[in-house]
Amino acid sequence: MVYVKRDAAGGIVAISKHTDPEFKESLPLDHPEILHFLTNDEVSLLAKSYLNETDVEMIRVLEDLIEILVTKSIIQFTELPETAQEKILKRKQFRALISGLVNTDEKI
Repeated sequence: MVYVKRDAAGGIVAISKHTDPEFKESLPLDHPEILHFLTNDEVSLLAKSYLNETDVEMIRVLEDLIEILVTKSIIQFTELPETAQEKILKRKQFRALISGLVNTDEKI
């Protein structure tokens, strides 16, 4: 969290790690207004937003890629770091669990 100072129009004009009479409002570092203030560039902010939105889609692509590589014996699942194995297995189990609960044509 950081503390912000705003101008009369409500725009952020300064950021502080500490609160004081001028820096009362706290916001998370990833808040869009903070990112905009730090980058001061709309294009950069939109690019970061797009990347954040597409991260979920890319995670599924990577899961599918890992599944293909394992199925074709190009890599062994056990060659992945243990934490990665656990995360992949948990997501796979959860998708299997909800596949019977969700009524959709969409791939889970």
